[in-house]
Amino acid sequence: QSESSIPKRKQVLNLVTYVTTFST
Repeated sequence: QSESSIPKRKQVLNLVTYVTTFST
């Protein structure tokens, strides 16, 4: 169950990076 939280957080970080890159 805890592993499910790991990919979810990584996905969020990836999304933030994508948005930041696009915003730039």
